[in-house]
Amino acid sequence: MGNTAKTHLAADPRIEHVTFNLKLVKRDIAEFWETFKKYDYDCEGKIHLQEFMEKCVKEKRNFLADGSVELVDVDDPDWLNFGEYVQAVSTFCCFEEMEVLQFCFFLFDREKHGYIMQDALVFYIDALHNHQQLSANIRHGLNNVNFHEDGRFDFMEFVKLNKDYPQMIYPAFRLQQKMMMYTMGEAWWKNRKALLAADAENMKEMTDSQKRHELKRRAKDRQSKIRNNMGAIDYYTQYYFRPDQWKSVDDNFPKFTMEDLNREEEEAAKAGPAAAMK
Repeated sequence: MGNTAKTHLAADPRIEHVTFNLKLVKRDIAEFWETFKKYDYDCEGKIHLQEFMEKCVKEKRNFLADGSVELVDVDDPDWLNFGEYVQAVSTFCCFEEMEVLQFCFFLFDREKHGYIMQDALVFYIDALHNHQQLSANIRHGLNNVNFHEDGRFDFMEFVKLNKDYPQMIYPAFRLQQKMMMYTMGEAWWKNRKALLAADAENMKEMTDSQKRHELKRRAKDRQSKIRNNMGAIDYYTQYYFRPDQWKSVDDNFPKFTMEDLNREEEEAAKAGPAAAMK
């Protein structure tokens, strides 16, 4: 993968986060890196969002592209380092249909009140289609939207709008499809989402015995991370037999409890695969 890639992997906790949650292996990270470095023209470890969108994804940069990187709290909305790139692409590509609609609705709802005003819906649908001439079907859909008397439009009505007029929100799904296609490939992403969905289902059905086993596994994994971080000698001389040192280490490597596992199980039941990347 090259020394530059290894440097970025070692330095960026985002890579570790996505690797764990998406169950990636070194080969997967290498493929992400191969795409990333094509657009890192100056070999500075960063790519410009507009270049990535237009030359890799083959879509114009718009508010959807900007929103997809804002989801992962990037340092600079115009430039992405490797970790930001992997996390942003992974989050957006792992969205299921309902999550894409939630994402669009969130962007359309400028004031974050939980509803869209009529003028905002028209403005963003126009922007979604890059201000090109809207089809007769889309114009018909906009003209027949049943707004409340106060001009509000809620999320469930937005879902129905997509069902009745799928062309209206189609550019958002096209963007996701092309991002999947031109990064790891559609088949890879579909298989990955199926794997995550299966894991979420298994988590929901986990028995008490399995939960205890999972807690032991995570406790062992935690001790391994502490030992790797401290080094074997310091681990045994300054931590393992020194209870006075435990609190400071626990702050950096929190213990995972049964309550945490139950909470994780509840969240897995509510969320789609993309939730793991956020």
